[in-house]
Amino acid sequence: MKNWAIVVGRVALVLMALLLFALNAYGKIKLPITDRLEHIAYDVRLRLTMPNKVDKRVVIVDVDEYSLQAEGQWPWSRDKIGRLVSKLFDDSGVRAVGFDITFPEPENRGGEAVLRQLYDGPLGQFDETRQLLDTARQEQNTDAALAKAVSGREVVLGFTLSQQQSIESDGGVGALGEPVYQSSELTAAGIEVDFVTATSFTGNIPVLVESAAASGFFDNLLVDSDGVFRRVPLVERYDGALYESLALALYRRAVNSSRPAFQFAEGAERLGSVELEAVSLKTADGDQRIPVDDKAAILVPYRGPMGQFPYISATDVLNDEADLEVLFDAIVLIGTTAPGLLDLRVTPVGRTFAGVEVHANIVSGLLDNRFLQRPSYAGGIELTWLFIVALLLLLIIPRVGAFGDVLVLIAAILATVWLNMWFWREQGVVIAVVSPLLFSALAFVLLTSYDYFIESRSKRKLSRFFGQYIPAELVAEMNASGQEISLDGQSRDMSVLFSDVRGFTTISESINPTELTQLMNAFLTPITKAIHDNRGTIDKYMGDAVMAFWGAPLDDQQHASHALDAGFEMLDRLAELQPQFEARGWPAINIGIGINSGEMNVGNMGSEFRVAYTVLGDAVNLGARLEGITKQYGVQFLVSEYTVAEAPEYVYRELDRVKVKGKNEPVSIYEPVAHSDKMSADDAGRLKRYEAALASYRQQQWDLAEAAMQSLAGEEPERMVYGIYLERIEQYRNAPPGEDWDGVFTHTTK
Repeated sequence: MKNWAIVVGRVALVLMALLLFALNAYGKIKLPITDRLEHIAYDVRLRLTMPNKVDKRVVIVDVDEYSLQAEGQWPWSRDKIGRLVSKLFDDSGVRAVGFDITFPEPENRGGEAVLRQLYDGPLGQFDETRQLLDTARQEQNTDAALAKAVSGREVVLGFTLSQQQSIESDGGVGALGEPVYQSSELTAAGIEVDFVTATSFTGNIPVLVESAAASGFFDNLLVDSDGVFRRVPLVERYDGALYESLALALYRRAVNSSRPAFQFAEGAERLGSVELEAVSLKTADGDQRIPVDDKAAILVPYRGPMGQFPYISATDVLNDEADLEVLFDAIVLIGTTAPGLLDLRVTPVGRTFAGVEVHANIVSGLLDNRFLQRPSYAGGIELTWLFIVALLLLLIIPRVGAFGDVLVLIAAILATVWLNMWFWREQGVVIAVVSPLLFSALAFVLLTSYDYFIESRSKRKLSRFFGQYIPAELVAEMNASGQEISLDGQSRDMSVLFSDVRGFTTISESINPTELTQLMNAFLTPITKAIHDNRGTIDKYMGDAVMAFWGAPLDDQQHASHALDAGFEMLDRLAELQPQFEARGWPAINIGIGINSGEMNVGNMGSEFRVAYTVLGDAVNLGARLEGITKQYGVQFLVSEYTVAEAPEYVYRELDRVKVKGKNEPVSIYEPVAHSDKMSADDAGRLKRYEAALASYRQQQWDLAEAAMQSLAGEEPERMVYGIYLERIEQYRNAPPGEDWDGVFTHTTK
């Protein structure tokens, strides 16, 4: 239940973050930081994938500083601009010309006004004078000169649409060309699109509009919130009718295309693309679909930083110094890069970018049908990826460590970027990249913080409950293992150790209480360290006695071996203490150690007033009995047959087969001799002779057993077990145990 609660907590945190970003993906809420960062990410991807190759099919005739110095300040006279147009078509053979310039008012020339007054005055009454004045007046009419130059040629005039109300009563200045769709046509076709809508315009004088092949707007009412030109509408609405952009109008005149048709995404009401038919240009054969957003806007297909198109100074064209090969069959845009004429824009590829080159990029993109798109299903892709990232983080992060967490986050980031770039490069689809990255980071922080909180709480709990029983190193290992530590009672295969000081009552009477306390501290500290160093858990101190166990709270497959290691180390450290005790005038200390292995119950046990983490069971009781009978065999260390089976790497001396007090089942008891690789040849030989003597004893071959035991006792007079068996042999000679005797000795004391 506890683990499930942790899992539910993780899932809840990630789902809350997922919901936040899902709502942002579908535009239900706005996370301002994502918009700003998405703009930056878009610009970076665009700069990384641009062709960066000059397109010679589109040429910019530039009213630059050089031209202004040569031809005079702007605006130039209309007849000069007319001559520029004529030279482009007649001398250079251009395909089409578009003006990134407006001519909203008639050009007022002083001479033309005087001639008109004379024409309307007394001199106009004479035919000859009237004819001369009319000819002179027409020569001074530069608007007519420009109109004549554009007439019958593929010239597209530029105009602007605005969402600011014009001071003019009719909503604009000058005149607009023919729209691509009248309002009545849109209504009849059932086209209900949220087109960009203007409330005013700045057009061109009627005589030019009537003479030009088409007109198109060159403003942009969809500049992003950071002031950058990324999107441009192909059409805008004014007074119910639809007007096309300068780039679209110029392209259509250049390739002889029909007016655009609107295609909606399959199964959706959202506008999907603009379709152009009957394209005659060789590089764009057949019908052409241009992906647009729901406002009929395109993402500008920038080719690279400013300068991706041939630039020719306008004065060079006027003075026949332009490269005719560059201009031949080109689509020409007339605009300005002179800073004083204020036609510089902020774009993803440059902070000062000529507005005329923005249109050139669109024309180039139309020629190649090279456009990125944000389709209606982009939000679905984003949401799907968010869900996949959330699922992966939920499944993987809880299973790896801190370093693994970081690797998982890096992998999620790299996968997000790779997938996003695959859609960008291979499908031409723009998918949000910042939202998944931010979500990955947020989910990572939430999960790792949550796990850290749970882990810290678990560590505090473990330290609180087990710090008094086991060393800090083992607590740290418990935390690192991720193993569930239960304080509830459970049954486990474990080993238990009991140790007691021999003759403690006599020792306590021989020194004062202060020294006794110091002695016990000096004794218990290294004893406890020996247990801790061998992965043991201190159960309790009982005056001069110590109880410890192995196999809990952490599982230990080598619990018996570790208990034996601790027992031998306790004896070694006690031997090191004896000289120190003697130097301080303290009595020598001897201990007995008993170890048993088997199934035990472990957990928090006690009353409502006090609990302790301890072990209980018959196997525990047997361990206590073994420690109690060590002195009866004159040994310091006893283990049961069950411990021997669990730790075969040690060499043992079987002392007896006994029934201890409180148990009916017999058990073989052993004295651990040494680790198998530390056994000397002499000791191994004596041990083998002893085992043979013990076998003779159990077969009631008293003479053989007696002789062997006497021989061994002569070699090791300090070992009590030989004397014990010699006494029993004498007793059994006088009172044989019978044929069904199993060799078991029953102890009646603890």
